[in-house]
Amino acid sequence: MRFFISRILKNVPFLFKKWNILLEGLDRHYYRKISGKYIIIPFGTYCLPRVIVALGRLKPKKFYGEKTCPFDLLFTDLYGNVNLLKAGFEDFFDDIIFDKNKNYYINKKYNIEFFHDGNLTHEEFRVRYSNRIRNLLEYLNDKRHVYFLIATFEVPETFCLKDLAETVKKYRKNDSFDIIVINQSKTKVETEISNVHMIDLTSDMKFERINREGNWAQELKYMKTLTARRFYNKLLRELKKIIK
Repeated sequence: MRFFISRILKNVPFLFKKWNILLEGLDRHYYRKISGKYIIIPFGTYCLPRVIVALGRLKPKKFYGEKTCPFDLLFTDLYGNVNLLKAGFEDFFDDIIFDKNKNYYINKKYNIEFFHDGNLTHEEFRVRYSNRIRNLLEYLNDKRHVYFLIATFEVPETFCLKDLAETVKKYRKNDSFDIIVINQSKTKVETEISNVHMIDLTSDMKFERINREGNWAQELKYMKTLTARRFYNKLLRELKKIIK
């Protein structure tokens, strides 16, 4: 609704400016309210977790002070992410190289592709990800409830999810957390692991239809197609059942 009203008012500069001021005030109040309740940490394996919670207003945008974490904007391997967390990110920078064919950095050991960071110098890259790692570790020590949010096209293996849950438990100690897995593989997976929630998108959500030109994020943002709206609405509906 906000998007469509904005499109209508865009042709009337005075009203459009007033509308945006109103929205900014409402957003600041809303994000201040939810920020006091919980933290969402995107944990791979690509950008969907960060994008969907921002679009769905489940997580404040960076503009409102939300901190970026290391797995927000990467292509990653879930098991590699778990191993990095277990190691406290101590060897995160050990196997970083700049791939001239792809024109961005990769981590060979943990199978990470930093496809948004190709314009950075090596020093700038190190500073950016040192800050993002610090943000994640600070969030893990926060008293607020923490949600880890994962999206994966690979089958989420039970042993890996157990390993992640046990690792997070060591960081969180007596503080609460949940792990949410958006399963986009071709195999439906059920789990009985405590604190792990599975959102199954294997059957009727054809992600490739909204990613034909690699623009799935723009498709979800503007929702110009029925497929994009169905995907967004179903996923957001399932997330809201868990994130409260």
